[in-house]
Amino acid sequence: MEPPFGPLLVKLGPLAIHWYGFLIALGIVLGAQVATYLARRAGEDPEIIWDMMVVVVLFALIGARA
Repeated sequence: MEPPFGPLLVKLGPLAIHWYGFLIALGIVLGAQVATYLARRAGEDPEIIWDMMVVVVLFALIGARA
């Protein structure tokens, strides 16, 4: 069974953006947005979420490649 669309979302010259990459990035951003909302609701500083996301994504990429 194949999906009705190709694996590429868009190709801009030599840069090709695949669906899975777009969906992973979207999940990271939406997860950070939800965490920011929850932090604000709990009375915490929401900026700390975005600061942590840099470290979390970096270590996630390293861990995924190991």
